Amino acid sequence: MRRPLAAALALALALPAKAVCSQTSALPDTGPPAALTWRITLAGLTLGTLRYEARATGPALGSVVSQTPLGVFDGSFSATAEHRADGSIAYASASRTTRKTRDISFVIDPAGRVQGVQISPPDQRTPLSAAARVPRGVIDPASAFVRLVSPPGGDCPEGFALYDGRRVVQVSLTGRHRRAGRLVCRMRYGITAGPGHLSPLMLEEFRLEVEYASVPEASLILDRLKLRAGLFTLRLGPVGIRNFRKERF
Repeated sequence: MRRPLAAALALALALPAKAVCSQTSALPDTGPPAALTWRITLAGLTLGTLRYEARATGPALGSVVSQTPLGVFDGSFSATAEHRADGSIAYASASRTTRKTRDISFVIDPAGRVQGVQISPPDQRTPLSAAARVPRGVIDPASAFVRLVSPPGGDCPEGFALYDGRRVVQVSLTGRHRRAGRLVCRMRYGITAGPGHLSPLMLEEFRLEVEYASVPEASLILDRLKLRAGLFTLRLGPVGIRNFRKERF
């Protein structure tokens, strides 16, 4: 059970990146509140938290897993997407676990082309880390997560293509329904180019179920999320969804 548990915990750290095919501002006109926090759980065990912040320069994410047995799988992930005056977006992320570290940065120009991919350490690069191989029209993980946090139009998010520096992913809407009056969106996360996640498992597909609450600050706001991979289901749950916090990461 050690390796499947490690895989599930690694997914918790990578969750902000699992989430349009044109280069546009990812911040909707009626955007989410300044900051939101969710609790990450697996099989009823609280692993840590995921935080989202709408900064003046663009979205920021931060997840911390700090409550695993003996701290064996503890770690953190942070990501920002800086909206520049020339219309480009500069993405940067940092992942830290007990096993490895990884830093990624790149720029998406106003035409949706990826440029200047930097990854440290270099052995974490993949064939898709070459900017020329990335299809035009992808968005970065932090900007993509905004689509899940507060979708524009008061309906489920439309599909989008995501690039994280190592692979290209298509996130597609597969269904919607109402649960106790709330909108629930079912989505598929599928890798279209590049390696799978969590070597040697090399997982290429995940299923998402996103449940939205209605709040005054935005028509819809992400309240709960399930991410299914194999036998494991990671969950995001609210930490006082109406107690929005203004502090930085």
